[in-house]
Amino acid sequence: FRGVKFSGGVSFSESQFGDGNIEFGSAEFFGGADFSDVTFGGGDVDFSQALFFQSDVDFSRSIFGKGYITFRQARFSRGYIEFYRVQFGEGSVDFTQAKFGDGNVNFKDAQFGKGYINFFSARFGKGNIYFLNTHFGEGYVGFRKVDFGEGDVFFEGAQFCKGSVNFSQSRFGDGRVDFDRVNFGEGELSFDDAFFGEGLVSFKGAYFGKGDISFNKTTFTKSDINFINSRWDGNCYFCPQDILDCQQINFSSCVFSGNYSLSGFNSATVVDLRHSKLNLPVDLDGLNVGFKKERHCVFFKKAINAQDATCFRRLKALSKEADDRERVLDFFAKEKRSAYWHDIVGVKLFCYYLYDGVSNYGRSIFRPLVGLLLNWLLFSFVYSLGKTSHNTSIGAEFIFSLGHLFPFYAGSRDARMDATLSLFGGVAAIPDWVHIMTMAQGLISSIFVFLVALAIRNLFHS
Repeated sequence: FRGVKFSGGVSFSESQFGDGNIEFGSAEFFGGADFSDVTFGGGDVDFSQALFFQSDVDFSRSIFGKGYITFRQARFSRGYIEFYRVQFGEGSVDFTQAKFGDGNVNFKDAQFGKGYINFFSARFGKGNIYFLNTHFGEGYVGFRKVDFGEGDVFFEGAQFCKGSVNFSQSRFGDGRVDFDRVNFGEGELSFDDAFFGEGLVSFKGAYFGKGDISFNKTTFTKSDINFINSRWDGNCYFCPQDILDCQQINFSSCVFSGNYSLSGFNSATVVDLRHSKLNLPVDLDGLNVGFKKERHCVFFKKAINAQDATCFRRLKALSKEADDRERVLDFFAKEKRSAYWHDIVGVKLFCYYLYDGVSNYGRSIFRPLVGLLLNWLLFSFVYSLGKTSHNTSIGAEFIFSLGHLFPFYAGSRDARMDATLSLFGGVAAIPDWVHIMTMAQGLISSIFVFLVALAIRNLFHS
């Protein structure tokens, strides 16, 4: 049937072909094409470059033999495309560069054999795509550079076996992407450079086998990311492009048996690893995550999600296990900030705001040094207002203030005595309110000095 034009609807339903090769390459179907319940025998089956125009295409429950099956560069119409419960036999299956129309595409409950399965550069339209409970065989499974269109994509309950699975450079549209309860088998799995649109991306309850799992440079736009209750026996490298606009990145209640890397990307949403079990320290090097905020009481902001603080607390604990001091400090600061106006309120909130603003939670040397400088200048001006001597030397108020800025240094005592004589003529002539100011200055300067020392300690702490 190679190159044959079928002008009306054609039905091969329940037909049985022999063991020879079956050729429909470059055939053109201008009406409905019904291949349901067909037995194709043991030979190769060729639908390469076949054209299906403006009609439904139905291969439901068909059985292929041991030969090679190809739909390479086939073109399908806008109607429904059914491969429901198809048994693809033991041979390889090739949908390379196949183009599907805007109708739904259904591979639900289909079974593939031991050969490779290749959808390289295939293109889907606006309809939904169903690989529900599909059983992929033992060979390589390739969805590399596939455009999954704008509809929902369902792989829920699909089973992969020993071969590698490749979704690298694939594009998913704005519909839901569902890999819930998928068994990805024991081979390597790659979503490198894949693109996900605005719909939910869910791997809830999925099983990832002993092969390496990679999400390097994967792009997530506004899509929420859900891996809750999934299990990972191999090494996992979740290092996507920056994630700037999703509402959740949920790895809670997961089990990681191999290495787990969350390194080298920015996210406006905290990664949720609560209740997850990790057998090895997690790699958080270069991870920079934040949390979504909303305006509160006109001048302030608070975390939209009250649970963000516990997520940062979990990341902080994992950083301690990995001996990553820099990440520990970062997650501690974000844990407290995300708890503002939730768990942290009242006087406690004021103290945390002050600690945050003055020292960036013990990480800034510059801020407390600026505080010391302002402390010195402000109190110098105050002391100039209280001087009682008419023979004041120029700059005496600055020396007097500097002496109280570092009162615990030996040289400060002599400087204070000289400045006291110049400003007030002696200790006895110092007004009581000036004594109060000197005590306040000493207390404030001690706090700033402590914060400088704390920042230096954190900077060089190993």
